[in-house]
Amino acid sequence: MQDVSFIIFSLKGLKIVKRIALVIGMTVASSLVYLSPVLAQPLTSNQRAIDNPVAATVDGKAILLSDVEDARNLLPNQFQGAPLQKIYPMLVETLINSRVAADMARRLGF
Repeated sequence: MQDVSFIIFSLKGLKIVKRIALVIGMTVASSLVYLSPVLAQPLTSNQRAIDNPVAATVDGKAILLSDVEDARNLLPNQFQGAPLQKIYPMLVETLINSRVAADMARRLGF
């Protein structure tokens, strides 16, 4: 019986994590509409500082650690205090998806 209650508790926890990820993704994605021209700028040598490493690359354009931190600052207050290592994968994935969507919108003439 104890195993069943643990599974139910785990499933409830998983649903909460999915909801949090959805809120984070929607918030960052909607906020990045305003940042897409900035994120589309090519990387200069000054931006490649050791303290600002590349988190991901989309079509040859870098997403920097500072971009991930900026996206974190756009989250609702209750998520901004979360350790970066816990929300980093979701933020990077959201930034990548936003970059791909922005590039596609530009190609389609939007």
